[in-house]
Amino acid sequence: MGNLFGAMLACCLGLTQVSVPTQTQVGRVLVVAPAERTALGIALAELADRPRRWPALGWLAPAPVVLILVPDSATLARVTAGRAPAWGAGVALPSARAVVLRTDLPNLERTLLHELGHYLGLNEDDLTE
Repeated sequence: MGNLFGAMLACCLGLTQVSVPTQTQVGRVLVVAPAERTALGIALAELADRPRRWPALGWLAPAPVVLILVPDSATLARVTAGRAPAWGAGVALPSARAVVLRTDLPNLERTLLHELGHYLGLNEDDLTE
């Protein structure tokens, strides 16, 4: 996505030049994360990319999604333009085809699946079986 996108995202995420975000494609998931969180992002993307049985939706694989990892609640608030509650661990942004997760909290796998459920439920036209 180019250097301009990376610079804009770094500014939005509040990252310094030392922690420039990386972009890694894993199947249908594009991970955007600080360089030191790339391995975590890849592991979460592998989980997100697997088809699974979703309650009330059936056996599905999500449509392409951008998984953005942020370090804390302040950054989550910036990325979501203040739409995320301070206690929020993650947010699904279906119109942006994105899921944003805080990495300063435990249970990231569970939070990811929870947010993907929101994403899938709000994007039923984009589901693949």
